Amino acid sequence: MRDHKVLIVGFDAAEVRQISGWLAREQFAVVTADGWRSGLRELYGQRPQALVLLSDAANPVPWSEVQLIRGLGDFAIVVVADQATRAALQKALDLGLAGYLCRPLEPRRLLDRLGFALQRLQSGRTAPMADFRHDGLAIDWKRFEVRRDGKPVRLSPIEFRLLSLLVERQDEVVTYGEILARVWGSNYDLTERRNVKLYIWYLRQKLERDPAHPHWIVTKPGVGYMFAVSPPADVSGTKDAAAGVFAIAKRDGVPRRLASVSSA
Repeated sequence: MRDHKVLIVGFDAAEVRQISGWLAREQFAVVTADGWRSGLRELYGQRPQALVLLSDAANPVPWSEVQLIRGLGDFAIVVVADQATRAALQKALDLGLAGYLCRPLEPRRLLDRLGFALQRLQSGRTAPMADFRHDGLAIDWKRFEVRRDGKPVRLSPIEFRLLSLLVERQDEVVTYGEILARVWGSNYDLTERRNVKLYIWYLRQKLERDPAHPHWIVTKPGVGYMFAVSPPADVSGTKDAAAGVFAIAKRDGVPRRLASVSSA
């Protein structure tokens, strides 16, 4: 991890020093900031690849700032908190965070979360996305061209960005929050899903042979959308929201009862 820079933002100087030591021993370059506002300044000045945000009861996670950061680019973000709530886990899931960890913090768990997320980001940057051709749909990324059964399809810039994100993550669920942050940027409220649904409808009208029964762009109710190259047998999606939050909870050691969500 010698080439990766991590920004640690916290309020407890002793905790910041401790985590800095853990990361330095693993060859991370470490930058620290004492508060959310200072953290944003360091983010712009230092351009780290990862952030560790140390929240506490007096300084809760600033979700609006986290959304702003997600809109600025691809960063591996890990939040450390005293406890996990259902709402916090859902926000972490929506924004595609690398981890939501609870105190007492274990060094290996933090290092694993950062390492996995940075490796994923690095693999996505090393090679440009190959042109997509499958089942009558062809996308030329360099020329910004899309064809459906050999016929050109005109997409707006937002439609093309949305399609690019979905295809980049094909066969994975992309959450509403991540779509808003990556396609529209930080000026849109995390809970504003109408724009996403509208542009998904536009894409289906232009790309799907039967927009009412989509083959490519599959809805995962309450979570987001998936570009399905090989659609699963069961696309009802009724358990996807719970599965996603349970995955974060299991991964980061959060009690399952705190991660429970309605399957409706």
